[in-house]
Amino acid sequence: MNPTSKLSFRARGILALAAAAVVGSVANRPVIATAAGADAPSLRSASPNPATGSSAAVIVSGFHLAHTAQVTAAGPDGKFTDAGDVARQSGRCLELIDSLLKEADSGLDKIAKLHICVTKPEHVSDVQQLLGLRFSAGTRPAVTYVVSAPTIPGALVMMDAVGATEKTPKPNAAGLIASKSLKGLPTAGVSILPAKTRSVYISGQSAAGDLTEGARRTMERLKRTLDFLLLKPQHVVQLKAFISPITNTAPVLAEVAKIFGTNQIQIPPVVFVEWTAPNSIEIEMIATTGDQSAAVRDSLSYVTPPGFTPSPLFSRVAVLNHGPTVYVGGLHAAAGGDASTQIREIFGALDTLLREIECNPRHMLKATYYVTDEKASNELNALPPGFLDSKRLPAASKVMVRGVAPGRTVTMDVIATTIR
Repeated sequence: MNPTSKLSFRARGILALAAAAVVGSVANRPVIATAAGADAPSLRSASPNPATGSSAAVIVSGFHLAHTAQVTAAGPDGKFTDAGDVARQSGRCLELIDSLLKEADSGLDKIAKLHICVTKPEHVSDVQQLLGLRFSAGTRPAVTYVVSAPTIPGALVMMDAVGATEKTPKPNAAGLIASKSLKGLPTAGVSILPAKTRSVYISGQSAAGDLTEGARRTMERLKRTLDFLLLKPQHVVQLKAFISPITNTAPVLAEVAKIFGTNQIQIPPVVFVEWTAPNSIEIEMIATTGDQSAAVRDSLSYVTPPGFTPSPLFSRVAVLNHGPTVYVGGLHAAAGGDASTQIREIFGALDTLLREIECNPRHMLKATYYVTDEKASNELNALPPGFLDSKRLPAASKVMVRGVAPGRTVTMDVIATTIR
């Protein structure tokens, strides 16, 4: 590449950024609960459900966003004192999440989003009961459940979370915090996405090869995407890796370390979800630009980096230039049905919910689609263009998992912003 084309490549990166409750339905109109005054940083819960300890959505405004590492109930020796007891393991996971968030001046009382993997669909009701007791008052988080094998044999539950904080990270970087309370983590315990800066959501990327080769090539592709966006590894807040086999996380973390360095504090949290296709990997990424963005008129920008073709289903990169972050809990069809029926109901419910909280599908930032079979996957490829604006498609990942809820084959996890 000659110097002129290299300059053009980097300039396009600048221009791109500058221009740029699984078991509950959302049939009822949401009730908004506000945790702070209109002019102060706030958390707002849409349709809080006391029985499940969750909300249909949580709107975060003005706070920094603390993203935790993924935790299990295993002790430092990798063993469980509560083997086979999903309620006790879930309680332990919440304790660990709380400890991590407190190291970022946050906590369960300021939680916005919980992502929970369980090994069996029937475990969901046990976890919900616990959340109902733990989040009996205040903001109840948006929650997504996925059925996945664990990274550690014996784990029945894995959790990661996003909490609101006013702890300011260092300038021009994601704030990575090495955990003092949870030893043995290969990554930072918490990372902080700064408020009032652009936040960048990179769709899942994948590459052919066995898990080690696929991880290496996928991280190289993600690094090129960061380069195009004029971002560095220090700007990355979180990675989510969909892999098979999920117990083989070591080669993925090794390839991640090649980009970020071998020191724990240099590596952002990595969340793992099982992808049921054998020897598969896909990795998505959240980053911050570290700069103010009030001069950009539109709250969202959508970018296609070089080397990628635009997709009619999703954007390769979505950028939140300014405005609140809206976390939507996992959505599924209320009554099951075939894949087409489920997906139409989910998108209809999503449209209703978003409009009730001063949002709409044109302001979706990120979507993660979890499916359990090929039919649901194919229907998702066919249906969203009828629901989404082709010029404002969210960044997205789609992964096949073991389950989402009894009798359902698809669920959807969404991040959006309000209309400005």
